[in-house]
Amino acid sequence: MARDSTDYPSLSVPTRDPGELEKILLQLAEEIDELQRQKEKLGQELELEKALLWSILNNIPEGIILLDDQGRIVIMNRRAEVMLQYTIQEVLGKPVNTALASKKNPRLVVQKVIKRPWVREAMVMRKDGSEIPLRVKLWSVLDEDGKETTKVVCLEDLTRSHELTQHSMRNERLSSLGELSMGIAHEIRNPLAGMRITAQALEEEVGSNPLAREYVSRIISEIDRLNELLKSFFSFAKPQKPALVPCRLEELVREVIFILEGELRERGVEVEMHFPAEVPQLMLDTGQMKQVLFNLVINAMQAMAHGGTLRIGISSNTEARPPEVILSVADTGKGINPEHRSKIFDPFFTTKAKGLGLGLSISHRIVQAHGGRMSFQSEVGKGTTFHVHLPVKKDEGGPPPQEGEENRGEHLASNGL
Repeated sequence: MARDSTDYPSLSVPTRDPGELEKILLQLAEEIDELQRQKEKLGQELELEKALLWSILNNIPEGIILLDDQGRIVIMNRRAEVMLQYTIQEVLGKPVNTALASKKNPRLVVQKVIKRPWVREAMVMRKDGSEIPLRVKLWSVLDEDGKETTKVVCLEDLTRSHELTQHSMRNERLSSLGELSMGIAHEIRNPLAGMRITAQALEEEVGSNPLAREYVSRIISEIDRLNELLKSFFSFAKPQKPALVPCRLEELVREVIFILEGELRERGVEVEMHFPAEVPQLMLDTGQMKQVLFNLVINAMQAMAHGGTLRIGISSNTEARPPEVILSVADTGKGINPEHRSKIFDPFFTTKAKGLGLGLSISHRIVQAHGGRMSFQSEVGKGTTFHVHLPVKKDEGGPPPQEGEENRGEHLASNGL
């Protein structure tokens, strides 16, 4: 085959000095390294900004939930997790009403675009089935074109507000009932005093007649019982201002348990006491606080008709303002029926065959007079726990715990208490 004789133009390839090429390559490597450093720096700055935003979000006192345009959860802060008892991992990407619904309204949060903030108060169901009072605020975030990019759900816990409202209403009722009780007690007390004097004189007159003396003795005994009931009326109707002195709450607990030791043993109640190594010293009226302890322990004991375990614990909440010491008294009794729970601190409310129903009401008032509050948790068939929250003031407190000293517990069995 003959070769093509066409003449092609010659190509001239520029040649560079090897040293110059090496210089260019080094310069490119430096630029790539610089770009990589800038990328890493931007990544670090982005992570810091994300951490800062999460820190801000998690330190907001309200619960915050962000939704996508389909109403699905994309972000939920720690406060919302605590309120609803769901973690973000459990609800991420799910419809908001999965975590935020009430018994009356399963679809609490609307899906339409919200141009103005939407506010509603509702009893919201938590993960464990309990309810929490919340103020729910909802609004849409729009872009420049007016298109919704996300919804913001803001949750405000109204538990404390509801408690204060209930306390205010209860105090109004207490004031009215106190005045009425005081009047009734005075009207009864004077005739009772005359009846007792007469009965004592009659006891001397009957002499050696054993049957008559027995009848008179019963009359005097019942008069004395009525006088004890009147003392309860007076305690309720005209509470005394606390005479505060420095004292140790755990020592008061031990004194009360010691006094009730025999009855606890007879009822087959086992006592467990758990106290921190060092409980802050409190300013308390020891007599009034013992009355609170007696009421709580006796109520717990009576709730365990067939025996059980009484657990008494003390803990501290340093995050509260002011810091507080919390006394817990828990039983393994029958629990409190849901329909009775809102009335448990009301005067003259009782489910017992005997009693005036003043014990918890008086205890509640005493704790309030100390600047504290009472709360409780109950589950039918499993038991009830009462909590007494007592403030620790700046001038209170005790010496720091000794090195190596650990939390201690005490166990008093029903056969030896």
